[in-house]
Amino acid sequence: MPANSPSSNAQPPPPVRRHLYTWLIPLITVVLVIAAVVGGLYLQATRFPGEEGLPVADDVEGGAELYARYCATCHGDRGQGTAMFPPVVNTDWVVGDKDRLILVTLHGLTGPIEVRGELYDFDYGMPAFEDRLSDEQLASVLTHIRTSWGNEASPITSEEVAALRQEYEGRTTPWRDEEL
Repeated sequence: MPANSPSSNAQPPPPVRRHLYTWLIPLITVVLVIAAVVGGLYLQATRFPGEEGLPVADDVEGGAELYARYCATCHGDRGQGTAMFPPVVNTDWVVGDKDRLILVTLHGLTGPIEVRGELYDFDYGMPAFEDRLSDEQLASVLTHIRTSWGNEASPITSEEVAALRQEYEGRTTPWRDEEL
């Protein structure tokens, strides 16, 4: 028999182990699911304070939750603002005149405003919350904003909100800066 011809007692090649790593995909999937659940629970249990070193005020009757639901999308989760919407930290619009803040929240705001030296021009403006939130809820969220992230202003009461709601009951348009 020639040297390069197959011999009759040659072993067939070993079988291809196609299923060698089939256990790896389910294992990775389980690990990722566990990581996502644990990470989600951690994030849910974590209260994010304001900017570094700036505390979040104790939650006053759900003010933090109301802020997260109605305000954070535009004004940022820590009041820092976004490219299109102004911050609510360290601004006279928040820590200044209570009535102005209440009126803006009740009826909305449109047109250009200056906040901390930057001009914000609202095409759509800030929405009105007059029909969405009660006097107590508005007082709670506004107090949360006025006392969080380094803001140190006095609380707003539901009586203050109710008085301005009644005084401007017929108003149907958002405020402009020059009116306030």
